[in-house]
Amino acid sequence: MKQMRIMLLYLIVSLVCSASLFARDGLVIRDIIVVGTSRTSEGVIRSQLPFREGDLWQDEYEQWAVRRLTALDIFAYEPLRITVEPVSESECRVMVRLADPSILYKDPAEFSIMTGMRLSSSQAYLTAYNPFGTGQNLNLNIVWGHNYSYGGYLSSSLGPGMASLSGRYYRGDYTFTNTAYESSGWSIEGSYRYWWNASLRQAARLQFHTYELNGEHSSRIIPELGLLIDNLFTGSLTASAGFSLEGESSFWRIQGALSGQAGPLIGLTRAGYTSTSTPENLRFAVGGYSLLPLRGEDLQYLSRSYLIGTGEYHFSLNEMLVPIVFTDCGWLWTDSPAPGIHELLFNLGVGFAVYTPIGLPVRLDFAVNPITYTWGWKLGFGHSYVPLY
Repeated sequence: MKQMRIMLLYLIVSLVCSASLFARDGLVIRDIIVVGTSRTSEGVIRSQLPFREGDLWQDEYEQWAVRRLTALDIFAYEPLRITVEPVSESECRVMVRLADPSILYKDPAEFSIMTGMRLSSSQAYLTAYNPFGTGQNLNLNIVWGHNYSYGGYLSSSLGPGMASLSGRYYRGDYTFTNTAYESSGWSIEGSYRYWWNASLRQAARLQFHTYELNGEHSSRIIPELGLLIDNLFTGSLTASAGFSLEGESSFWRIQGALSGQAGPLIGLTRAGYTSTSTPENLRFAVGGYSLLPLRGEDLQYLSRSYLIGTGEYHFSLNEMLVPIVFTDCGWLWTDSPAPGIHELLFNLGVGFAVYTPIGLPVRLDFAVNPITYTWGWKLGFGHSYVPLY
């Protein structure tokens, strides 16, 4: 009995000593070593790290740094890792492992599939990923056919975040709930976003937008602020306003989203509200496969306000193939065909996702409205419950 007590005491002491030896939180960062890149300046990488040599290591730094570096969109999908190695009882070494992608693509299979899908939809995008090693991405895009647009996009690391500048020209006509609109115009937009900590991201955006809508000209300045929380639940909230340069009424709008996952069950709620003076082309496009999906609808609704709920259940056959059942339910507040109509739409659907080696799913969905018997389907990348901001 005495020997068992001695052995138990020895085991406890050993565990305590091991834990203190390999504990990372609170150790002084002696060295930061960046490995794996062939093109990117180390200064670009260090600007995104929320820690420096001499700081005390905190466990949240790992996810915080990964999210800041990922937001730059200049590194390959793998590897992107932060590892911490104790070098003494009070100090540690931080290893930042990254890889530069090809200048024209991150993954050749993804590039081929996405390019093929875009060309089939009369679109072309070309991105140069960090060609000079100083943290900039250059993007050119063009859409042709019934609706035409072209534009460019420049992003760059700036301090602990990412800044971007883009411009776009477009023209075309579209129909929402049997109402036709003809629109053309151009816009210039600047934005800046960064992670405050491992869970909270903030973004600011300023847009100058001039356009013609059904023959009437308008020019507006549109500032926008957004917050994204990504922790146990993922939530986003954005607020924007529009100030006319030609004496028209100002407007405002706000929208938010909240999603969570419990095992294979995923739930999502989205809502948006605009003032009555919001122009039609700046209201919410709901239905079909926009960012506000009602996947069993054969048209899109131009809504002044909306509330949508989505539930999905993911069956796991293996790591690659995931069958899915889902339902979408939405309330829309529209101005046409009659002002103030509250419309309820309900969809049921099935689909499956095939996960690629880079972790991005290729997804096929089929949905039907059992009340109106409308239906829709989509083949594309990603899930519908991604954050709005």
